[in-house]
Amino acid sequence: LQPDPIDVVLVIDRSGSMSGTDVSPTRMAAAKAAASTFIDQMNTSRDKVGLVSFASDATLDRVLTDNPDDIKGAIDNLSANGATNMRKAFDVAISHLSTNGRPEAVKAVILMSDGDWNYNGTPLAHGTGLQNWKWSGNTITYDYYEYYDGHGGTISQGEITVPDVQWNGKYNYVEKNVSYCSDGERTNQNMSNYAIANDISLYTITFAFNPDNNIRNAMGTIANSTGGFYKHAPGGDDLARVYTDIAGELKTEAGVNTT
Repeated sequence: LQPDPIDVVLVIDRSGSMSGTDVSPTRMAAAKAAASTFIDQMNTSRDKVGLVSFASDATLDRVLTDNPDDIKGAIDNLSANGATNMRKAFDVAISHLSTNGRPEAVKAVILMSDGDWNYNGTPLAHGTGLQNWKWSGNTITYDYYEYYDGHGGTISQGEITVPDVQWNGKYNYVEKNVSYCSDGERTNQNMSNYAIANDISLYTITFAFNPDNNIRNAMGTIANSTGGFYKHAPGGDDLARVYTDIAGELKTEAGVNTT
């Protein structure tokens, strides 16, 4: 009587703010230690872990593997620099897991970030999707997002009012001949929908900074709608406990309906 295997992708923020020293010795060092704690709780005889990291872009640093030292080594090599492209990070992780995750496995993405998304817009695809937009890396947008080909949604061409991201979204202006999407939230442009369509649970963690209610609500919506959960971790020990909680929940799910 064996539990199902677990396929999980860790998604770790490596934006510039992760070099902060308000968490000892740094945010990045504490995050690496906490992620290592999670890996130690996986059973490498049947479970696999992958790694995606993100700043101004998102990269698949390690494909799903049962080699814990390989994943830990990749995590140790992360360094902090750049903006916070959370939307792309979800997309890369879900795409890899949907393509390479085993059909019989419990599949999950665990995203940890120490800041608001300020590049490529909202992961929930709320509001207006923009094609090939120039994002500032400074401004969080709740009503705009980067449209990704292949995820659904109708592209229209025309004149729309968009935020001036160079001025922290305080000023709007009219842009002509823009390619935009107005129905993406109901499609896989919404990263929650994309995960649900591929039987993947999302877990979200905010770390070190103090997120406002808008961020907390959005991170909760992203996770809860897929069967995962959202938690805030003020410090390194808190972050390790959250990872432990997630590992426990995945093991519980893997033990249901065993054959």
